[in-house]
Amino acid sequence: MRRILLFLVLALPLISSGQSDPEARKNTFFPIPVAFWTPETRIGVGAALIYNFYLDKSDTISPPSQLQGGFAITQERQQLYYLPYKLWWGERQNYAFGEVGYYKYNYFFYGVGNDDANAEERYGVDFTRIRVNYLRQVLKTNRGGWSLGARAWIEDWTFTEFEDEGALASGRINGAEGGLTIDPGFIIFGDYRDNVYNPSRGSYLELVTQHSTGDFRFHRYRVDARVYNKIAKPVLWANQVFVDVTTGDTPFYMMTMLGGTKRMRGYYEGRFRDKSGVLYQTELRAKIWRRWGAVAFFSAGIVDRNPNYWSIANLRNAGGAGIRFLLDPEKNINVRFDVAAGPGSTQFYFTVGEAF
Repeated sequence: MRRILLFLVLALPLISSGQSDPEARKNTFFPIPVAFWTPETRIGVGAALIYNFYLDKSDTISPPSQLQGGFAITQERQQLYYLPYKLWWGERQNYAFGEVGYYKYNYFFYGVGNDDANAEERYGVDFTRIRVNYLRQVLKTNRGGWSLGARAWIEDWTFTEFEDEGALASGRINGAEGGLTIDPGFIIFGDYRDNVYNPSRGSYLELVTQHSTGDFRFHRYRVDARVYNKIAKPVLWANQVFVDVTTGDTPFYMMTMLGGTKRMRGYYEGRFRDKSGVLYQTELRAKIWRRWGAVAFFSAGIVDRNPNYWSIANLRNAGGAGIRFLLDPEKNINVRFDVAAGPGSTQFYFTVGEAF
């Protein structure tokens, strides 16, 4: 659920892109219904209010800034209240984005490690989230550019429910007492995609380091690399390598996790978790007819307490297929329905936007 806001709001296709005519750069405000399905939530419904605006209407290059305020409730009795934001100014040289939210949620915990035989136990949690990110472009080319930036992520977790005989209730799992994490960090970001929602060509690289100074002292080092190539006129080949390593006193809910709507579809989010992990995903995306398309995808990854223990022999894998409907032709945003499976697990996803 850590990135649920990336796909929650069906208003995404209505986000206005930058316009070259200053006369047309008007602020807009409108309500939008929200609907989604994931294995972690089952059916979810809610509403959002979207405000698009320009920090400087004389700036004809920057896209509109945006605030989204909304709420959702789910079939699993979860409650989500969120305010994500995106701010652009200075002819697209400055970009600030993040989220303020409060969540009453429940998850399943399968233990720490790469073992697929761990027992399932349910737990409940209330948590507040504040995320602030700022990027400043330092190199610009015709196809993209590089930015440097900083971030501060704050989360405060209070657990409300454990299974009586579970590992979390026993106190053996680091972080089961809850607590505050304050994670300042730095970002190096290179973006050469032709579309941020659904690229047809280009590449993307994000390097992140974060250092937690709250109730838990740990460090995070992350690499997210993506490449998109057309291999035939209607077929796109997308690839992603994701590496996430933490050191120190990492609580279980801040560990590297595989599973969910974004990383290794086919498993419940957090089905595999540990202090470090690596994931490779590949996907073929094809336009079939008018606004309809189809995809096939495969992923392989591993988690362990230390990268030194990563082994090809212990890789977990999943794969599947899906259909796409082009909801917004101007910005190339899809609605996706995926069916994915791993050994002993089959999951369904109905969301907005691609997995990567």
